[in-house]
Amino acid sequence: MSIEVQSRNEESKEGFTYYDAIVVSPGFDNPKHGTGLHWDTRLREFAAAAYYREGLTDVIVVGGAKLGTMKDSFANLMERALKKKYKIPENDIILDVDTFDTASQLEWVRVNKALLGENIAIMTDSQQKKHFSALLNSYGLQDLDILACEDVVVAFADRNEHVSRFIKKLHRSPYWKYWQFREAVLTLFTQYFDKEGKWLGKFTIRRLYKD
Repeated sequence: MSIEVQSRNEESKEGFTYYDAIVVSPGFDNPKHGTGLHWDTRLREFAAAAYYREGLTDVIVVGGAKLGTMKDSFANLMERALKKKYKIPENDIILDVDTFDTASQLEWVRVNKALLGENIAIMTDSQQKKHFSALLNSYGLQDLDILACEDVVVAFADRNEHVSRFIKKLHRSPYWKYWQFREAVLTLFTQYFDKEGKWLGKFTIRRLYKD
């Protein structure tokens, strides 16, 4: 699926805003796929590339450490795909190789906000978007926008509606129902018991590095 190059530095297009930087949130790893990335992460980076090619951002940040049995970090794997598959210039890609969950990625954005610019957005999916939103106040990032990759792909990179049909089928699937439930639980836990995501972070570290 191709993404046509449009004029850069526009204020908005198709209801989407221009951002100085788009930060891609990783999903799951998948050693069986050639990229080493699960389809949800690949959909997010595809959406970020579409946003870039539409002239709505100048920088893509790819985040995520090397976790569990991964052969490389999320950041390095996504950078490789952005350069090779989507022809994004290396100078327009920033790597964050240390973060491991939603909260740690927001902390990285907070620390590096001056480097990234005034207008920043996170690229994730429509369900994890809720969990990100629950954490924003704790990191002083109330103005940070969260983008759902499904919306971006349908708007800019789905002229034949292949991905739209895939997304509709996905949203009816048992996998997505489980994902909705999971993110709803994480969001509620964050809102009422773990406003900075620290307890979830500790659990994630133990789960990922238990060996």
